[in-house]
Amino acid sequence: ASRGILVILVPIPIFITCSMVVKSGFHGICYVMFLRKRPSTHEQPSEVHYVFQLVPMLDMLSTIILLRKYPAADMLS
Repeated sequence: ASRGILVILVPIPIFITCSMVVKSGFHGICYVMFLRKRPSTHEQPSEVHYVFQLVPMLDMLSTIILLRKYPAADMLS
């Protein structure tokens, strides 16, 4: 009986984790879209950052790179 319950309960945490990764990826993609649409003298971020936002460890690295390259103070002006 315990093996049957594992078949049911194991996919639940996997599904929740995957949905949180995708949700945070979409937030990152919206941030990259915002950076690409704003008028500025800086160069636009690369399209590669869209893909990086959906890969779990690369999304953090991509976000750090974007925040260093485009500081939040520039966003307000």
